Amino acid sequence: MNIPAADWPRLFKLLDTALELEEPARATWVEQLAGDEAALKSPLLELLAQHAKIETAEFLAQPAQAAAAFMASGIADSQETLRPDAIIGQYKLLREIGRGGMGTVWLAERADYIKRQVALKLPYAGPLQSQLAARFSRERDILAALTHPSIARLYDAGAAESGQPFLAMEYVEGKPINEYCDEHKLDIRKRIELFLQVLRAVQYAHANLVVHRDLKPNNILVTSDGQAKLLDFGIAKLVSEGEINETALTQFGGRALTPDYASPEQIAGGTINTGSDVYSLGVMFFELLTGQRPYKLKRDSRGALEDAILHAQTPQPSHVAISDEAAAVRGCSGDKLRKQLAGDLDVVALKALKKSQLERYATVDAFAQDIERYLNNQPVLAQADSAWYRARKFVARNKVIVAATLAVMMALLAGLLSTSWQAQRARVEAQRAQAVRGFLVKLFSASNPEEARGKVISARELLDRGAQNLDKELSDQPDVLADLHREVAAIYLNMGLSLSAKPHIDRALHLYKSLHRDDGADYLDTLVQLAEVQLEEAQYDDTRATNREGAELARRNFGEPNRWQGLFLAGFASAEMEQGRPKDAEKLILQALDAQRSATTEMSRDYMTILTMLGDIYLNTGEYPKARDTFIKAKALAKTVPQHEVTDGLVCAYDLARALYNLRDYAGAKQELIEALPVFDQYVGPQHDRTINTRGLLALTLTELGDVAAAIQVQSDNVRYASERSTVDEEALQIQKTTLARTFIVAGRYADAVALVKPALAFLDNKYSSPTRSRERARWLLGRAELGTGAYREAVQTLEQAVQNASQIQGAASNPGIADMKLSLSAGYRLVGRYADAVSQAEAACVIYQLVLGTESVATARCNAQLAFVRSSSRDKQASAQAAELFDEARNLLATQLPPGSVALAELTIMESEIVRAKGQAQLALQLTRQGREAYQKATGRSPPDLFIELH
Repeated sequence: MNIPAADWPRLFKLLDTALELEEPARATWVEQLAGDEAALKSPLLELLAQHAKIETAEFLAQPAQAAAAFMASGIADSQETLRPDAIIGQYKLLREIGRGGMGTVWLAERADYIKRQVALKLPYAGPLQSQLAARFSRERDILAALTHPSIARLYDAGAAESGQPFLAMEYVEGKPINEYCDEHKLDIRKRIELFLQVLRAVQYAHANLVVHRDLKPNNILVTSDGQAKLLDFGIAKLVSEGEINETALTQFGGRALTPDYASPEQIAGGTINTGSDVYSLGVMFFELLTGQRPYKLKRDSRGALEDAILHAQTPQPSHVAISDEAAAVRGCSGDKLRKQLAGDLDVVALKALKKSQLERYATVDAFAQDIERYLNNQPVLAQADSAWYRARKFVARNKVIVAATLAVMMALLAGLLSTSWQAQRARVEAQRAQAVRGFLVKLFSASNPEEARGKVISARELLDRGAQNLDKELSDQPDVLADLHREVAAIYLNMGLSLSAKPHIDRALHLYKSLHRDDGADYLDTLVQLAEVQLEEAQYDDTRATNREGAELARRNFGEPNRWQGLFLAGFASAEMEQGRPKDAEKLILQALDAQRSATTEMSRDYMTILTMLGDIYLNTGEYPKARDTFIKAKALAKTVPQHEVTDGLVCAYDLARALYNLRDYAGAKQELIEALPVFDQYVGPQHDRTINTRGLLALTLTELGDVAAAIQVQSDNVRYASERSTVDEEALQIQKTTLARTFIVAGRYADAVALVKPALAFLDNKYSSPTRSRERARWLLGRAELGTGAYREAVQTLEQAVQNASQIQGAASNPGIADMKLSLSAGYRLVGRYADAVSQAEAACVIYQLVLGTESVATARCNAQLAFVRSSSRDKQASAQAAELFDEARNLLATQLPPGSVALAELTIMESEIVRAKGQAQLALQLTRQGREAYQKATGRSPPDLFIELH
């Protein structure tokens, strides 16, 4: 079909609309097209003739022949060459796992250093592929922000070199939730508990301003271990300025609804928001309870279904005709099942399935809370608020007590009193829920559609706008307003945005005081937030004052020990740590651990937080074995702590890798990082601070292990992730650039390293007036890069400044980091002819390595090799011979510990050639030089510098 590219979007929309009609009506509808659309009648009829059996709502469930017909139309030519082992972007295709009218799905694996299997969706894009791929890339960061254990992640989106767009999704092996429940014969309670996983995941998505809009059993798989996983958030809609915006993924996929689970507003083409997902969940809930959907159709057709969704009265689950088979897979008879469903479950299901969005549950969270109330034998808020109903629920929860205690009249009196209290509490809860609902409606509903003008607003922008309206929207609900300000502050803090969190913390504290709630848990939790912000903004006196106030308030109102005591002591320790007093910080942290252990035992997240702070202190004081042992304990403990999250375990793994890296146990560090990084990507995303730090440490580890090419690839990706964040942390970005510069230095790309690290150092010098480890590390790397470019005197000055500044940091005397700097300075002194100074710096470095890491460590051996190399230039023959002997010992040790093909082994050969030449063995020296240069070229892809610089 010879169609201008600009007309394809309109053609796809017309095709989508036509396919929603019954097949006999499609041709008539097309013939009625008028205006600009009339010109598209012919190609539209041709597509309809080829794809009469394709339903755009289903991505994977189309017959192969329909897909073949679609490909034959010329739209999908880019997929003709797909085969196992083909490379699409960073992914290698393994096998096809799905084929439909809109594209194919392959099981694929990342083809770079990080191995991870994904479900790679390859849509048929045709002439739109370049536009679609570009929009995929822009939107992947928003959709990839959904990092929940029950949501299959969208890892990546982009295009291959051929232009083929792709989406890389988490690969999930499981069965649709309804099939899983039936196969395992789950009873009603277990089905509801599993359904709660789904509700929590959808509520998380809504909190991140994403509406799924195509929830159905086939999009909810349950794995073999009973974990629900939501699929296809890649076709979700994003909330933008209160309205639901189409993403490129959504526009390409058409209306993307499955009629059996669609809400009335979806069928009618109305506004779609979070309430639409509530309705779809209600249909699934009904089906899980009864084995059938809510509507009995007069005829089996799409039109009859849509008419039922829009107009038919929804029956109560307990009133439908439940088959014996459906009852059997729920572990009971039909009569017993109907009795179970009657009452609360009827009411909850019907509320979720209300035709009007205003009458449904305001949020998925409200839906989940009512289900939890049912499971706990508490009154559901959807139920009629009668005294008898609440008294009955009270008795159901307290059967033993009621049966074994007072006489009937006393029991009835107690029940009525309890009912009265519960009714009051329920009304308060309902008022609070209504207030929150009102705020969320304002946040999610279209208040000014013209302002967005089609622009996709980020979750951060929408949160900012909603947060600004908190006081206006909830001015008559100060209790709710205070709590919401605290929760909004927590979200900002989790995003690393302390300055955005501060106004909400201040407002929450003010409201708690005005409400006389400044002596309770909420107020203390808010003080913990305030101290965190003050610490982040280097307001050390203020953070001490806040921690002091909190500790005293907690002691006065909750006694000792209490659950805040350790946290406030840890806050004091953090201030000491930041001001360069790690020993004082260690004492306070040990006290905090004792206090937290007494208050909550070691089985608490707060104890875990403080324990990892102790490990950080050991890292900063150079006590690496202690740090390693602390993090090993934290990692083991994390698995057993209640409310432990996957991310807690990941942080422990990263911390342990840091300790192992500093102990120069690079193989051990690599193992921890390789296991943790894909999970970091999955649960917190590739652009999160923790993931970026983990990937940066992996790049450094690979560099030390000699895999320089992989290190450069990993860290180049990392710098890109850090620079593409919606809110760029400039300091974090510059630090990651220094890490990339370090890989360039090892690769011999010295000019590239200088170009990266020079502006990074300028930034850090401007930000910090006194020495910090990151600042002086950047200065050291600049000096090393300058040595490589031949600017020896400038390099010596830079390295002297780095050593002098780093020596002022507490714990430097026993820190291998300063030994690294001294060794580089030794190389600089040698290159400018200051041999005595070169020997002195190398000897000082070797002493530190031996004391901290041991005489047999790789770091000590490297240092001894460089020390021997400097000494070999001595005119004293005896000293030169001793240097050669020391070099031989170091080289032999390194030869057994360094990986084959590493840069360091090549450099050792070059060093040996110089030592042999000094002894007068010119022929052997020439042979070793040639071997060393060839090995260096092979390892780095570049020739070595004319003068040997230092051993990497």
